[in-house]
Amino acid sequence: MHAVPRLTPRPRLIYALIMAAGLMGCEHQLMPTPNIYASGRYDLVGADYPVELCSSTVELLYVTDRRRVDTGTANGSVKYGWKRSPSVAVGICEVEIGNGLDWKTLAESTTRRERRIALPERVRSITEIARLQPTPTALVEPDGVLIHDPDTVAGMEATAASVADLIRERLAQSQRNEVLIYIHGVKTTFEEAAIVLAGLHHFSRDLVPVLYTWPAGAPGILSGYARDRESGEFTVLHLKRFIRRLAAVPEIEKIHIVAHSRGTDVAVTALRELLIEERGAGRLAEETFKIANLVLVAPDLDVDVASQRFVGERMHNVADYLTIYVSRDDQAIGVAELFAQSTRRLGRIQPEDIDEALRRRLEVVGDVALIDVRVRSDKHGHSYFYRNPAVSSDLLLMVRYGALVGSPQRPLTQIFPGYWVLDDPAYPGVDSEQVGVE
Repeated sequence: MHAVPRLTPRPRLIYALIMAAGLMGCEHQLMPTPNIYASGRYDLVGADYPVELCSSTVELLYVTDRRRVDTGTANGSVKYGWKRSPSVAVGICEVEIGNGLDWKTLAESTTRRERRIALPERVRSITEIARLQPTPTALVEPDGVLIHDPDTVAGMEATAASVADLIRERLAQSQRNEVLIYIHGVKTTFEEAAIVLAGLHHFSRDLVPVLYTWPAGAPGILSGYARDRESGEFTVLHLKRFIRRLAAVPEIEKIHIVAHSRGTDVAVTALRELLIEERGAGRLAEETFKIANLVLVAPDLDVDVASQRFVGERMHNVADYLTIYVSRDDQAIGVAELFAQSTRRLGRIQPEDIDEALRRRLEVVGDVALIDVRVRSDKHGHSYFYRNPAVSSDLLLMVRYGALVGSPQRPLTQIFPGYWVLDDPAYPGVDSEQVGVE
């Protein structure tokens, strides 16, 4: 696959429109089997894995500030659209993998490189369980002092406590007290985001899956992208509060955050503000928020902006490890460059784009890894983190198995300290002739 060609202004716009329109489609099939399972090196589930979680139906905890567009359907399920809601809803989304498959058949099919049956994914139900009070919080002025309305605050705390109980229930069903949060990008519906996380969770069943889905998917190409970008700014306050409340659940030991495309800006902005708050209070953010891995995939971020945030503000301190997946073949990020008139987006950065000063900083920091993906993926090269079996293997080795970059379990090629290349479709090491990409 070749990099996005340089185009004159008018063809650039036409190319952007065509590409953006092509990104709207969604193939609702389970992601390809990661190499680590197809090779038999790792078991999908262990012998002591809870029987009740061995099912073709995946239950996701979701958090959203999308506006509801349907009060209910025949099965009681609700529906969310792309418009914004000032209040945050929490609930359970059920996603079915396959058409009524039993667990044994599903497990056998999803540990094969070549599947004998199709494995479609569909959202079966969306059940809203709780809703927090709207933001901004109402203000009152007793005795001439402006404060948040005590009744509103009390209601918010009570709802947050019920949400914490729901999280505890999910943790009690898991083998590990760890949470995986997925944050999607623009032009994404609630259902599409749920299907991606359901696939990731199927292959990382030790972790409690949480979908943070913000108001993306506005109609229109240019206008829709612009609207989604601003909705990403709108959701930051809600995401900040959710992360803080989630981290306050004492039973949770680790939180892993995987953000994709424009969702990386949503995640980074929220975490940056949380980091500033913790520093101002004299606390360590990594201890407060328990974030083991912050993973930014195909980040739709300007390189200069990212440099100011990550390096200038030492954002690596918000998590134990910061991992950034990039690809020069990511055509969607190429389109974002055209939209934003950016000199370079972080999602397509290459070794020659990193100057000596930044290389030295990466070497000193030590817990930041840029991983340059050079293996084939979907036709737009944007969804490689779940569409390519080699990349999904690296992601799972990191968040499910705790393998460090450059370790024997993750044999990436190092270009210089902090910069690694994943260019083997057989990664982390199986018969390359048997490895395929959907």
